[in-house]
Amino acid sequence: MEQLTIFECEEASPLAEEEMVFQIGDDVKIRKVQEEEPLDPEDFYYLKDFSNKKGIILSAKTNSQGKVCYEVGFDRDVKGYFYSGDLILL
Repeated sequence: MEQLTIFECEEASPLAEEEMVFQIGDDVKIRKVQEEEPLDPEDFYYLKDFSNKKGIILSAKTNSQGKVCYEVGFDRDVKGYFYSGDLILL
């Protein structure tokens, strides 16, 4: 490995894109969150609000880190955004 000077730039390697696990229109359920699970508080309470709820995948987008994020629609026009690890196919 060679040391760079302050005037040189290193090219960033491209991120590997995650493949879509679910398709638009799939029926899914949000996984149950465990109390002792190591999650950020924001993620924990967001998932806890949707835990065990059933919905339909409305759209999917790839974020800047290459992870697929799914928009899930629930009853009464409620929507949530989840990664594939948070969803269970019904």
